[in-house]
Amino acid sequence: MAKTSTPGFQSQRLQQALDAYGLTGAAFSNMTGIAESSLSDYKNGHGTPSIEHFDKIVEVLKFPRNFFLTSATSRMNRLAWFRSMSTATQSTRRKLYSRLEWLDEITQYLSSWVNFPPANLPMDLEFRTQIEQIDSEFIEKTARRLREHWNFSGFPIPNLVRALERNGFVVARGLQEVEKLDGLSFFSSETKPYIFLLEGKSSAVRSRFDEANELGHF
Repeated sequence: MAKTSTPGFQSQRLQQALDAYGLTGAAFSNMTGIAESSLSDYKNGHGTPSIEHFDKIVEVLKFPRNFFLTSATSRMNRLAWFRSMSTATQSTRRKLYSRLEWLDEITQYLSSWVNFPPANLPMDLEFRTQIEQIDSEFIEKTARRLREHWNFSGFPIPNLVRALERNGFVVARGLQEVEKLDGLSFFSSETKPYIFLLEGKSSAVRSRFDEANELGHF
């Protein structure tokens, strides 16, 4: 007699959850007792777990049951700007990608009630395609133009995160356990700019530098 499957199971959600923990299929198989081949089918949408397997997945990963039954809506294209140490692993990057996708989904959800400011960057900035062309003078000129555009000419920016958010950026913090990356930024497919900052920095000055560095990518 065939085991009852879980209707509506979303394969992408299982992959997101595993990525968030940095778990491989083999490791998760050992934790749950579910065959790795079965888990591969669940992740790739080639089958849905039995009720018993679904209960085990929920128990071990500690995600709400409904998480695995709700389709993902992220518009992220996984093209993000990483400022990373050379030892950063692909597993670490996947951890961040899963959270970025959730950040994009949360923003979409909140957009039903909150009117986020549109992205506000000067359209007359000069762009250079070769890194050799980007010198200190060019960087200073670009920074001055942005400060002018945001009405900060001639005085310090009192709160950089607030300035970013007022000008259309979505800024989030988290992932203190990721030590090999300092921060990252990306556009959603609707060209909304996101900045993700990592917690655990030793000072507010360092955190502010991370914010400015990510802004520099845009």
